[in-house]
Amino acid sequence: MQLSDTQHRRTVLLGSIGGLAMVAGCLDSDDGSDESPADTDDDGPGDDDSTDGTTATDDAETEDDDAEGEAILYFGETSASWPRELTDHANSGYLSGATDQLTSFERTLDIESAVDTTLPRFVFRDEMIYSVFGDGTIRAYTIDGEEQWDRSSDVAFGPFLDSDGLFVVTNDDQLVRIDADSGDQDWIRPAPNDWEYVDALVTDGRLYGLIGQGVSEYVVGEYDIGSEEVTWESDHVDQEPQEMLLADETIVVRETGSFYAGVRAIDIGDETARWETELEAQSMLVGGNTLFGLDLDGSVDPDPEIHALSMADGTQRWSEPGAQALDPETTITDGERLFCATDEGYSAFDGETGDEEWTIQLENEVRPGPFVTEGTLYLAEDARVSALDPIDGSELGTETISDVSEVTTVTGYRDRLWVGGESRAMGRDLIALGQSD
Repeated sequence: MQLSDTQHRRTVLLGSIGGLAMVAGCLDSDDGSDESPADTDDDGPGDDDSTDGTTATDDAETEDDDAEGEAILYFGETSASWPRELTDHANSGYLSGATDQLTSFERTLDIESAVDTTLPRFVFRDEMIYSVFGDGTIRAYTIDGEEQWDRSSDVAFGPFLDSDGLFVVTNDDQLVRIDADSGDQDWIRPAPNDWEYVDALVTDGRLYGLIGQGVSEYVVGEYDIGSEEVTWESDHVDQEPQEMLLADETIVVRETGSFYAGVRAIDIGDETARWETELEAQSMLVGGNTLFGLDLDGSVDPDPEIHALSMADGTQRWSEPGAQALDPETTITDGERLFCATDEGYSAFDGETGDEEWTIQLENEVRPGPFVTEGTLYLAEDARVSALDPIDGSELGTETISDVSEVTTVTGYRDRLWVGGESRAMGRDLIALGQSD
């Protein structure tokens, strides 16, 4: 499988790409029992913690009713994989659904992963947490910290949670469905049409792939998991693809060649691009109707820049100088603002104009995986987690995790912040922070 520099980082470090967690539901078991030599079981007990499929909005309203009108912090029934790089495969870092701010922190749970290879990545659903570690192990925990099962699997992309199951794509281009309750492998399928995955995601019962089809030939394709058929493929991508995002029924592909760099937007189901344009960028993210491209230091143009393009037609709205500190893993947007590290600290820029709205000074380097809700921006620097006002950058609350040498990422699920941390004993811990009294 041919890997770009970006994909190599995602595959080896296993902390720079996430997947998409979709609606909760009961998982069906398949009769297939094919096994792969690279995918062996080490199963443990599992509990069925599935819900009846109620939506995050419905559950939030129910919890509000139960609290007799009191506001409850609520991030949803599912949460995307993190670290943030592809939080929802729109790469925004925005989490909707919070009904209250979490601004004072109390440690409520530790999961001692004790994995000293590379950073784990996690997805959440219902009462469960699923993780993939750099040694290839997939582990499942309850949100109360009890390990349910683990298995060895050669994962390149995922895990992806879908109403039809838990999926991963392996390094040898096979799609695997795993029973989310037991960890048993339901089935394994080779890639259709000799696909070689450069990027992939599973959502709504379909696998979307940025695919190699021979030397210097690439397409974007959709595979229906239920019917086991390729439902469409795009025209060939002209240059070597680096990254694929999915936002509002549109797939955006970033390409880089010897004499060309650009992006193209393809409507799902269409064989040709709706638009394509030149763009010097080493990373991109989508917020609302805007595509942001980050032209980083050390690229063809040595001066970092931030570009904003219309998602509708690809026209450039604005371009502003960036900073040497610009980092895709710490850059997010809520659709109204772009938040990113600058040489002066951490800043917010108006998404429509590119004008700087505020900058705050930080004592240490921002860690990967900040995220923003409607009313709060959460970020970490070394071992400190902070809640900020996204409008003016003012501090709403902060917590230093004393036994962690550095926070590796942070996200919200239900009523807690979930903090990935590197312990001083060189293990990898998952820490839950709830609202303190």
